[in-house]
Parts: sequence; structure tokens; C-alpha cells
Amino acid sequence: SPSGVTIIDTTYTPPGYPDSLRATIFLPDPATAKGVGIVLAHGLTATRLGHKVWCDTLAARGYVAMTIDFPDIGKPGGLYPMPVRNVKTAVQFLRRNADRFGIRNGRVVAWGQSQGSLIWGQTITWDNDHGYFNTDSTINDHLDAAILLYGIYDMYGPVPAWASPIITTYFSQDPSLRGTKG
Repeated sequence: SPSGVTIIDTTYTPPGYPDSLRATIFLPDPATAKGVGIVLAHGLTATRLGHKVWCDTLAARGYVAMTIDFPDIGKPGGLYPMPVRNVKTAVQFLRRNADRFGIRNGRVVAWGQSQGSLIWGQTITWDNDHGYFNTDSTINDHLDAAILLYGIYDMYGPVPAWASPIITTYFSQDPSLRGTKG
């Protein structure tokens, strides 16, 4: 890691939450800190540690970078709405610990690759819907910005043949498929 960057492995699971959610947080040198947090969500079959290079780079430039684990689509726990709930919980974790991590202006940004882009898209369209996602209603889960790299973005058109079974399975607990608007 670059000079002045501090790395913390942590659990971002709130009390009483059914899963144990892990994260790695890269903290910038306080002298270069911009006061902005970025939550990175990995692609299908990847892990949070696959974002180490991005996190090193972001932290070296003054951003708090948090790369998270969440269940993959098609794997146990990976059905909608759990991955969306888990990334919303990560945003809330950064907001809850903003002072501790030096996020002075309260801004939190999403960074998603592949599956992470799909999940963040759903998160954005469901801002602060704490009742449906069973998240903390006292903490904002709204994103201030998003960077989405690759993903299945256009769910209004035909779903690509390779993606259809994945998407159908993913939304199996929400038969209206209204979550695809993300």
C-alpha cells in the first residue's frame, strides 16, 4: 500500500443482522484526506480483495475506500433483496463511523464493477426504503455519486440469453421484478 495509507479489516454487520459481512477499509493520510467515502462492490465470483489496487489508488489520493463482501447472485444468500441490503448496510456503516474514518462532509460514493454495478443500480432506485430492506431508518443510505463499470444496465430491453437465468433466479423472491428498474 502507498505511504500513509492505513488498512483495516472489519465486520460491518449491525447488531442482530443475520449475516457476517466483512470489509477492508483503506484510510488516507490525514494530511491528504478529502473527507469522502467510497464503497466498492465487486463483480460476480470476485471478492472484496480484488479491489485492493483501486482502494490503494483512491486512498493515496485522499479518499476513504471500503471494499465489501456481499453474496454473489446465484449463490446461497445471493437472492434479491439481500445483496442490495448488504451494500446499503455498508453505506450506513460509513455514515455511522464518519468521524472515526475522517469522512468530514458526509459524502458517500458507490463504485461497482459488473455484478456490483447491477446491485448499486438497484440501491440507487431504492434510496432510504428502510421498511422493505430492513435497514436502519435513522441513517441515510442515499448515495452522493456512483461510478458503475460494466454490468447489465438495460433491463427494459431484452435480457441477453446468458443473463436471463441469472436474473430470473436472482429476483425469484420478488415476482413483480420491479427491482429490475435499477
